[in-house]
Amino acid sequence: MARDFLLSKGYEILAMNFRAGQMGEVDIVCRDGDEVVFVEVKMRSGNDFGEPEEAVGLRKLAKIRRVAEIYLSQNRLEKSLWRIDVIAIKNNEIEHITID
Repeated sequence: MARDFLLSKGYEILAMNFRAGQMGEVDIVCRDGDEVVFVEVKMRSGNDFGEPEEAVGLRKLAKIRRVAEIYLSQNRLEKSLWRIDVIAIKNNEIEHITID
């Protein structure tokens, strides 16, 4: 659902579920124009655990940054502009949030 949403917005998908060993994983790596975007997807079906985007705290962002740096290095994109986004899905509604 998140992948299709990003494609509909003109993003180019570069990788899905990119794993950097024990460092962690990024759900979607894509390109938005000249910028590489690392997307964390969070989904909730109810209110029991808060809003989906609330699950992306400082510790999770630090992990995503480390994985992003590995991806950029492995793909010789170190000089590229990049950012972190969150796709929050709740009750089949999508919210796209730029974090960093």
